[in-house]
Amino acid sequence: MWAERAGADGFYRLPFETAKFVETLRGIISARCVTRKSRRPRIVMLDDNLGPRFAVGFLTEGWFKDVTVMFFADGDEAMRELMDTDPDVFITDWRHPGPSGEEILRRLAERGVKYPIFVISDYLTNEMEKLATDCARLGMNVTLWSKPFDVEALHRELEKCVRTQRPI
Repeated sequence: MWAERAGADGFYRLPFETAKFVETLRGIISARCVTRKSRRPRIVMLDDNLGPRFAVGFLTEGWFKDVTVMFFADGDEAMRELMDTDPDVFITDWRHPGPSGEEILRRLAERGVKYPIFVISDYLTNEMEKLATDCARLGMNVTLWSKPFDVEALHRELEKCVRTQRPI
């Protein structure tokens, strides 16, 4: 379910749960979303836990004034977005409702995506590392991150990704 909002940069769509969350925190964080026709770099984040979504949203809002961040709590919603448009970076948790992180990576590999993918998990397994290696053989850029992760390292990596994908 989507909620449409009018912003200074045009109309934008947010999953309904996220739209309610953004409206609640309007005075604390400004939602900087723009239309899909925008040339702004885009980050798509999939995590069913509100805490990591809030943290990444808060941090990216401070780091990048010109980047659109879209949040999803469900793998099916995120897959629809990923099949519709290519983000500059995709950040995903391994376990969440809908298709697992493994299934999403397999679908994206079939599609031949080239944008960077960060898989963030409470624990990293040999299977996850093998899948990341298999994806790399197909030309994909998959990085595994263990929670808790180094925030400054995440900032550096996102900076490289959004600036090299679409220079501003």
